[in-house]
Amino acid sequence: MICFLTLGIFNFGNQSSRVLELREDFLQPKTADTDLKVAILDSISSPSYATGGYNNDFASIYNGLISNGVDAINITNADILAGILETVDVLVLIDNLPSDAASAIVKDWALYGGGILSFDSSIAFLNWAGIIPPEADGANGQLTYWDYISPDEGIVVNDGHPVMNGYNYGDNVSGMAGDSAYFSDGIMMSSAGPYYTPLVKEDLSSNYDLVVALDAPYCGRVVHIWDRDHWNTISNQQMILNGINWIREKFTDVPQTIILNEVNIGDPDWLELYNFGPSTNMTGWSILMYSNNVLDVNYTFPDGWMFNSHHVVVLHEGSGTDTSTDLYMGTSVYWMSEPLAVGLFDDTNANIDWFQTFDHILTLPGDAVWINDTIIDLVNNANEDAHRKNDIDTNRASDWILSTSGSSGSLNFGQRGYFFPFQTITGPVAIFQDVYPWDYNSTDEILALYGISYDIYDSLDFGLVDLSPYQKVIISSYQSQTFYDRLNGYVSWFESYAAGGGILEIHACDSPSGDQWHDTYSMPGGLDATELILDDVDINLAQHPIILNPHTVNDTALDSWSASAHGYFDTFPDPHREILQHTATSMPILLEFEYGNGYIVASMQALEHAYHYGDVGSEVFENIILYDPSSTYFSDTLTVETPNSLSSWHTDTSHDIEWVTTGNVPNVKIELYRGGVFELEITANITNDGEFSWSIPLSLIDSTQYQIKVTDVSNPSTYDYSQYFEIYNPTLTVTSPDISSTWIRGTENTISWTSTGILTNVKIDLFLNDTFMLEIIASTPNDGDYNWTLPSDLDPSTLYQIKLTDSSNALIYDFSEYFEVTIPGNGPTPGIPGYNLVIFIASLVGVSILLLKKKLKTK
Repeated sequence: MICFLTLGIFNFGNQSSRVLELREDFLQPKTADTDLKVAILDSISSPSYATGGYNNDFASIYNGLISNGVDAINITNADILAGILETVDVLVLIDNLPSDAASAIVKDWALYGGGILSFDSSIAFLNWAGIIPPEADGANGQLTYWDYISPDEGIVVNDGHPVMNGYNYGDNVSGMAGDSAYFSDGIMMSSAGPYYTPLVKEDLSSNYDLVVALDAPYCGRVVHIWDRDHWNTISNQQMILNGINWIREKFTDVPQTIILNEVNIGDPDWLELYNFGPSTNMTGWSILMYSNNVLDVNYTFPDGWMFNSHHVVVLHEGSGTDTSTDLYMGTSVYWMSEPLAVGLFDDTNANIDWFQTFDHILTLPGDAVWINDTIIDLVNNANEDAHRKNDIDTNRASDWILSTSGSSGSLNFGQRGYFFPFQTITGPVAIFQDVYPWDYNSTDEILALYGISYDIYDSLDFGLVDLSPYQKVIISSYQSQTFYDRLNGYVSWFESYAAGGGILEIHACDSPSGDQWHDTYSMPGGLDATELILDDVDINLAQHPIILNPHTVNDTALDSWSASAHGYFDTFPDPHREILQHTATSMPILLEFEYGNGYIVASMQALEHAYHYGDVGSEVFENIILYDPSSTYFSDTLTVETPNSLSSWHTDTSHDIEWVTTGNVPNVKIELYRGGVFELEITANITNDGEFSWSIPLSLIDSTQYQIKVTDVSNPSTYDYSQYFEIYNPTLTVTSPDISSTWIRGTENTISWTSTGILTNVKIDLFLNDTFMLEIIASTPNDGDYNWTLPSDLDPSTLYQIKLTDSSNALIYDFSEYFEVTIPGNGPTPGIPGYNLVIFIASLVGVSILLLKKKLKTK
């Protein structure tokens, strides 16, 4: 046995808990899944596209953000290569640049939706990455789109943008002379123009934009500030905080439910859906498909069919056998001519998602929303596929992009889906080999590079080593026949390790003509393979971490290694994931599956050979070695059952929140959301016993858009939201007296009211001219009426009011309308309808008699 110990390379710095807020409302949580995370790059790299000078003062802005309650970390280029950006929402480039290798990762991350706050010379990265503007892709853009020409002061030209909260139009803001500025006319003429907003200029009519914001559909939000002194310029501190908050808010558009993800009008037609939310029983859900403005297909999901969390399903036209990933309409859909539209509806017939082409003219059903902000045309051009370009869902046509062909069954390029949160193994690792594969120690090099400790064993150690301390065990490629002969007697030993919770990684590529494994023996996990030298390998799961992290791998990088793989797997358990496939046969070359409490990952590729020679495929080997499958499997689930859509809870009462758990979730956090936005934390950490009694605070406003979120404390990627439910405040409404009431003092009258919620007793008071007059009764049952004899000494007035108050909560009350109190004889006699009319008529009769008598007497 050979032992190795390497040191970790990660250092995120110390995080302070002291909060000195510039604004009390800054950095309220903005999403339904995670809190804000900001990473500040610490880099002195000068990548190939660099230009100008740089100032790597990461400490100042780090301390400033921490002191204002921002969850910030300092990261290095090595951290970026290790995949740290998968846990980050906003990256701050403080007048510095990532290395060449790190720049490629940051570019992909930003185009997938990551947000960037940059300063001064970091503008070169925004150009090189094709962000502001896309036309600069691959070049630093200096003199074409920007230059170092800005003054030491700028003028606010847009105080309505969220980044400029607290600033006014025409305000001066300070900076450093000679720092970067965008050419306004050049950017406005580029494809970034419609999404680009100048916030601070050199002067009101200047072409030099000093502070800009970008909110484009092709990337995350971006704020660029010309001043290399960033946090050290006091006038810009609020702008920085505003910018971080605004960048992060884009993530509120990531859906938390099932979406339409891809529409294909090929032959046959098909429709793809993706589930961002919890596993859902689709009983009663339906899809309506329109062709040429006529309803063509009304599909209902099979009873009891479960749509698994963070999974894809493809709905095919025609007939077939329904599975967890493929469903069949049982009929044809005629999508060969536009217009066309598709709607997804839940079991209450509420619209969940909608898609249509530009010329669909039918009125949208129910609560469906669609904005034609761009043209989607699937017939009058060469395109037959429309799919989402990223994870953002704003119910707009611009959320989608057209292509000539589709890729069913996986997320689209540009989507993360929050399907595979990336985390690397931390070690230790055990490697079993008698010789280095092809005489190359490639595995050792990768583990050492990432600071992961490892031990190397040979075949004589089979069965003798305690594998339980190892996070991952690797069986190396291209071993001797003696190694494989001995291994055959210890297959169950390796399987027991995986079943006990370990990660078994099998490099199954053996000699095509010499020493053999799979032609002679079966491999752990029941795997077997077909021997075949091949160079054509296809990506099957484009959003899998092995394809994306820390390196982005494309199909070209997997082919033409002069033997990219030595065969494909022909025997494997179900369920499993096929990450890579053989082009001609669609059989798996790289796959993974759960095994007991652990995982098996197996590849037929010539991995160690490719890594040593620096082939383009070497990156996929690095990704495989670092991969932790426990971050992508969702065997632990939480399902909130109460409240549900029928629940109507009022404040100042207690109700049970109830949920169901599968797997191992020892503790949970419970939060309240309203309209998809975080409202409050109910409890940060409680034992997971399936229920929690919650006393609803009176501070909540009335709404039917509340949801409860229950999250695994140890693994935030395991969570569930309740259905929308109602919370309302108890009410009292005085119905009598009202503005038409005239009550006579000394008489009995009925005070009437209505109420909502559970209110046991009420207090009744009398007010005159908005001032307390007297207590009518301190407590009476809340039965809707109370008979009251007015005191005989009340002053006549039309400004009396009755106040009704909940006896146990003085915040729940209501005033009647103003009403009149009068003295006897000045008001209508109670109980005699039309009394005033009778008196008036009698008076007229009396006067008429007197006049008649007088006339007769004169005669």
